[in-house]
Amino acid sequence: MNEQLSRYLRYLDVECGYSTNTVKTYARILKDFLELLRKQGKKLRRVEKQDLGEYVLLLREKRQNASKSIRLKLQVIKSFFAFLSEHTRELKKNPFGKKDFRYKVEQRDVDSLSDSQINALLETVEAEQHNALQGLKSATGKKTLWQKRVFAAHRDLCLLTLLISTGLRISEALAIKLSDIDFVDKSILILGKGKKIRKVFFDLPQAEQRLLGYIEMCRPLKLDHEHLFVSTKQYLPLGSRGAQKLLKAYLLKRDCGLRSAHTHFVT
Repeated sequence: MNEQLSRYLRYLDVECGYSTNTVKTYARILKDFLELLRKQGKKLRRVEKQDLGEYVLLLREKRQNASKSIRLKLQVIKSFFAFLSEHTRELKKNPFGKKDFRYKVEQRDVDSLSDSQINALLETVEAEQHNALQGLKSATGKKTLWQKRVFAAHRDLCLLTLLISTGLRISEALAIKLSDIDFVDKSILILGKGKKIRKVFFDLPQAEQRLLGYIEMCRPLKLDHEHLFVSTKQYLPLGSRGAQKLLKAYLLKRDCGLRSAHTHFVT
């Protein structure tokens, strides 16, 4: 399976010209899917439509993935199977029919960023993180400003990865407290509309890694509150307006379609 995955990722990179972050996103999704198959003792060539249906149920019912996240994962897996059918002898039959699993996105997801905008945001924040770390290493005298830039970049990368992994609204993510996170089953308790509590799962490995890394950065701050995401000004809870300004600034840096980015992601 790893050999087929590597061939597919090279195909996306070299022949399709996908961005580094797009390839990384595809890799994370496919590694998770292939790991599920491995645990079930199922080979790629044996995957059937029923198995894909059970995967959708897992994402929706157990992991509580948002409809946009489910649609993205299905698109990635469908593309992978199409590649195997056309370029290898791994599959005799593609389990995806032309009209299978056209997963509809809920109405509340309509005003969200496109996949290209999300990947552009990730690339921009990663570049900011790199620049901040380089600036901190070369800085002389007081390093407070550079330290805050490094912290902010880690926070923003963690926030973006979490949004991609769970499909949360930005307001829901900003309301997360440390006590809401369970690293054992990789879940977070979310207070949504109507004060209804639900559980979502951060099922992408990189989301867990970045969460843990960011939390470690917060420990020395000795915060007097439990909010996960904080501003660099007195390290108070980060509000929706502050997050909106940050994400708009990143979007403008990359010029990746600010006018089409609406409330689901940036408010």
